Amino acid sequence: MDGNNDPETSQQEQPDNKEQSPQTEDATFAPVAGSPVLKLDPVLNLPIRPIFPPILLQIFPSISSISPTGAIVGTSDLTLNVFGSNFGTNSTVLWNQVPLTTTVISGTQLSAVIPASDMAVAISATVTVSVVVTAGQAPRVSNGVSFNVIVDISAIISQLQAISAIPAALLTELQTYVTIQQGQVDQLTAQVSTDQTTTAGLNSQIAGLQTSVTQQQAQIATLTAQVNAAQAQTASPLDVAQSFKSVLDTIQQNAQAAGGVQTTVSNMNIAIKSLVNIQAATTTTAPQAMLIFPSPTALPDPAHLSTLNLSFSSVPHLNAPQTPVSAQPSPAPSPTPTPSPSSAPAPAPAPAPSPSPAPPAPSPLAENTDA
Repeated sequence: MDGNNDPETSQQEQPDNKEQSPQTEDATFAPVAGSPVLKLDPVLNLPIRPIFPPILLQIFPSISSISPTGAIVGTSDLTLNVFGSNFGTNSTVLWNQVPLTTTVISGTQLSAVIPASDMAVAISATVTVSVVVTAGQAPRVSNGVSFNVIVDISAIISQLQAISAIPAALLTELQTYVTIQQGQVDQLTAQVSTDQTTTAGLNSQIAGLQTSVTQQQAQIATLTAQVNAAQAQTASPLDVAQSFKSVLDTIQQNAQAAGGVQTTVSNMNIAIKSLVNIQAATTTTAPQAMLIFPSPTALPDPAHLSTLNLSFSSVPHLNAPQTPVSAQPSPAPSPTPTPSPSSAPAPAPAPAPSPSPAPPAPSPLAENTDA
């Protein structure tokens, strides 16, 4: 038998053929059916992920409300206020896709003029806002809000009166009802207009208050910097007055110690410039004022300094007493030479005789001799 026809030989050669199948760099990889075909990296032998373009978010304008919401046929030029969000400087109010003369008030409010020609007949118009973001590209348009132009009720009543089949009482009731509704609409419109005026006034006040707060904060920062830069000393008004009183006391004492007639201060008025710091009362202490004396090299604005006036009056004029002659001690007068009992000096007392010693006690030998 021919070896080429051996089934075992053919089965062994099949895996060899699979191992020797060449791989090219243009091989593709598709792990899931229907997914994009990915090329393999020739070095890492891994699929190369495609690069997706960046996602750009498109922000469109949005209308939340309009004022007024409608008008009567034959109304003259009318100002329409549009409220919403994402309004830009290139925003335009559209009336049935026709641009109106628009004023940009803020990013949330627009103002447009509806010409009288657009309200000559009854119509339900759609109001939108168009914003041009990039020149040459299509503008971004907001959602639409309806603006209804209706026929005057008097014209409706006239047409109904022409129909003889409608009772006059029914026409009267209809006219009364419409009049009441129109009055309510007019009140609401007036209230909206008043609220808008009030809001504008409040916004103006807020802007003014913010400007004032900014100015006050700048002034406080300036004063704080001046206080921090100065080498200030702090004392109470009583301590300041006491220090000047000590000066007066020293002048008086020096004048009195000098002797003779001395001229001293009879009264003194002092004006002191300083910053005043008021400390509020607490549960344990009463309110008090402290004086802050800045350094002469870093004085704050004089307009911010307070004046403390101290007055010392009724200071006595000292006349130091002269030293009298009798104050010196004088010697005692000497006695006259003429002896007299009254003027003779008293004899000096004789010295007291010293006690004689006691005789010695007799000895026992002497007693025996006498016997």
